[in-house]
Amino acid sequence: MSQMFKRISTVFALAIAIVASGLASTMGTASAQDVMVAPPAVIIEHPGPRPGPHYYWRAGYWSWVGGRYAWVHGAYVLPPAGRVGWVSGRWVVGRHGHYHWVAGYWR
Repeated sequence: MSQMFKRISTVFALAIAIVASGLASTMGTASAQDVMVAPPAVIIEHPGPRPGPHYYWRAGYWSWVGGRYAWVHGAYVLPPAGRVGWVSGRWVVGRHGHYHWVAGYWR
């Protein structure tokens, strides 16, 4: 029973971390993490029809959570007033081969 509880707790903690990282990226916060491991290949998502004429697709991305990469699914989002488009975040290679997340932003 306690092993099952540990598994459920681990899955729950990971789910919270993934949701929190997705919310942070949607709000435009930047990550200052340098990671030694390259991110996996991007997962191609098929978003389907837009829920309305002013929505933009924020593509999914790999987030660094708890010492490993976790996929954050893409979502349709409404831009803040006066913004015209979403520029997706990306991982870039910096000094010494470290990977650094550059957060997406509204333009």
